Amino acid sequence: MSLKIAVRTLRTADGQRERLRTDTTGTLTRLPDGWQLQYTECLGGQAAPATLMLTAAGAELRRAAPWETVLPLTPGQKRTGRYATPYGTIPVQTDTALVRFDLTSVGGRVTLRYTLDLGGQTAAFEIHILIR
Repeated sequence: MSLKIAVRTLRTADGQRERLRTDTTGTLTRLPDGWQLQYTECLGGQAAPATLMLTAAGAELRRAAPWETVLPLTPGQKRTGRYATPYGTIPVQTDTALVRFDLTSVGGRVTLRYTLDLGGQTAAFEIHILIR
């Protein structure tokens, strides 16, 4: 079943705040150990399929090409992910403060708070996802 998905992102880097908004559709699937949310984001003017896996231990955000990304998000831990660019794949560090979700088969809410370190440049992210 296709659900409406609203993604609101606050990105803070170098003292500058940027608000991003995506309204799309996607699917929410119950798994034995959590949930899988699939939707399409618009990044840099191009569609980027995204999958967010949510478990009691944390989350993992994956985006497909053209912005291929894997971000492991485990609260209280620094983890290494990857970000693919036209120039090659770059390792990224995530430091996650919060992964919270309240979901049912017909929707719910997800909140993610983490810091991303990409080659010494850091940015803080707060993402709120409403699924209905």
